[in-house]
Amino acid sequence: MTFANAHVTASLCNPSRASLMSGMLPSAFGVYLNNQDWRAAPLLRGKPVLPRFLRNDGYRTLGGGKQFHAATLIPIQFYGLLPRRGFDDYCPAPNRQLPDEIRPPARPLF
Repeated sequence: MTFANAHVTASLCNPSRASLMSGMLPSAFGVYLNNQDWRAAPLLRGKPVLPRFLRNDGYRTLGGGKQFHAATLIPIQFYGLLPRRGFDDYCPAPNRQLPDEIRPPARPLF
């Protein structure tokens, strides 16, 4: 599939998702790479991202899948960079974005 008119604030997953969920540009909060924890950015500390903002205003927030940076290459990355206390409930688990990787047993990942 080709997207002929797609726009993002950054060319990488982590800064782009953090930007969308915080309403700020990556250049404002200093997250430019996938291996940076956006939750530790000084400008974002203590500020709610979109799900928590809605939750604080009385909405029930449910999440599932890769909404914030995560990967399925190794199990530690399944948890990703979910915001602390951002959702009322999350699937597959409140502290885990992605389920176990499922692939044929004889087929390597790479």
